[in-house]
Amino acid sequence: MTDANKKYEEHAYIKAAEIYRDVVETGFESQELFEKLANSYYFNVLIFPHLLIWQIYYLVEVIMTFSENFGMFSMALCSVERKPKIQI
Repeated sequence: MTDANKKYEEHAYIKAAEIYRDVVETGFESQELFEKLANSYYFNVLIFPHLLIWQIYYLVEVIMTFSENFGMFSMALCSVERKPKIQI
């Protein structure tokens, strides 16, 4: 990914996008990766791939936010003591 970042900084967006796509195909995912891939498409006026990558980027963000909030919610539930049932 360092090669792609170098190409991105040199404004060689087509080459950077190719390298970023190869990185995605290996299974690596990160916010920075999807953001730079989408921007590489955008700066080359490749709008459809740009929109597709941004959709993936936001989907990852939603999943990460949900996971983080779900974990916090789960821990909060675990910390609540259960009240014993009242027997009559």
